[in-house]
Amino acid sequence: MRIPGLGQVIVWPGGNLWIGRPHQATTLHAHHAVEVCFSLRGTLRMRTSTDAAWISCQAAVVPSRQPHALDAVGSDVVLLLCEPETLYGHRIAACFPATGICPLPPGLTERLRDLFCPTDFITADTDDLTARSLAALRLVAGESGPRGLPLADPRILRATATLKERTDQSISLEEIAATVHLSPGRFRHLFVEEIGTPFRRYLLWLRLQRALSVALDGESWAQAAQAANFADQAHLSRTFRQMFGIAPTFLTPQSGGFLPESQKIPA
Repeated sequence: MRIPGLGQVIVWPGGNLWIGRPHQATTLHAHHAVEVCFSLRGTLRMRTSTDAAWISCQAAVVPSRQPHALDAVGSDVVLLLCEPETLYGHRIAACFPATGICPLPPGLTERLRDLFCPTDFITADTDDLTARSLAALRLVAGESGPRGLPLADPRILRATATLKERTDQSISLEEIAATVHLSPGRFRHLFVEEIGTPFRRYLLWLRLQRALSVALDGESWAQAAQAANFADQAHLSRTFRQMFGIAPTFLTPQSGGFLPESQKIPA
């Protein structure tokens, strides 16, 4: 009989918190966000490919788009996902290598743990956990990161704002390029230069965030797929596995995932 993992998943603009006791390791995956992960109890194992050796640590930073797998079975774990175009994500990305897994020093790890311990992460208030998450990101970002706006080009700022407003609709690169008065080729190049992720991959990430919010608000995964303009639930499931390394059903109590039966997380 599978013993359920317990915890919460919280989504806010530009980031996520995943906190709990997972029952299975993730498969190799990669996503747009910078990831800060640390154990509250026990250790983590991470690797960057199926051929690579596992790295054991208590806390680490994983850069945007870095393939990685995580084994935290038997541990209480905090995963903080922060988009690199946000202020904290921008600063963290600037302070750590752009590839690989970067273990954090023991002193910083203990300060991160202190932000969440002692915390009953099953019953903790969502606003309280969000505040702790932002404090943890601020701590990792430190004071040495860049002070300017993460995105300097106002055309890309307008483009990303439009994309975030229209995750429920079909939208093409050519259409967005026209709204900011750029040719498709120039827009494609500038978008990757500013965001760091190709347009279509970034749009998939935004749609996945929308689907996750809808599902955690109590809707079915089929309804979540429709709300985020995925072709169907299977398309959502494939994208979820590619970016999170788990199936969406991992978040349901029947699978023994992060969420206890009575928990419903607001978007």
